[in-house]
Amino acid sequence: MSKASRDKGARYERKLASFLTNSTLGLWGPFERRLEQWRKGGDDFVQPFEKFLSLEAKDVAAVSLGAWIDQSVASAGTRIAFVIHHRRGNGDPARDFATTTVADLVEICHVLARYENEYGPIDPVTRPDTDPKEETQ
Repeated sequence: MSKASRDKGARYERKLASFLTNSTLGLWGPFERRLEQWRKGGDDFVQPFEKFLSLEAKDVAAVSLGAWIDQSVASAGTRIAFVIHHRRGNGDPARDFATTTVADLVEICHVLARYENEYGPIDPVTRPDTDPKEETQ
């Protein structure tokens, strides 16, 4: 991988880390770029959910989703693996894509169901791209 490619990936990882930390208001802790990850492999981020989630960031023009998912799943081990990939022509990380396997989606559903069984119903999510005032009209 060339230095230019590594620099581009590092910029995207920093942008994502900042977005994830700010969008969660830092309630669970910061998302930070894992330095030297490109050399050693493993997750792209030091993040508060590392015990459960593996996050892999991709900012490349040619999409190779199957290979990315395989890499992410191999790196994740028993954790839920996500590939976050940049959406071309878009500068807003909230509009980028996060891809996982159907098996990991099922596991997320199981986790949410266990949470609801223990703590009660989960409030509906308000998406950042919707205006609650518009939904009530």
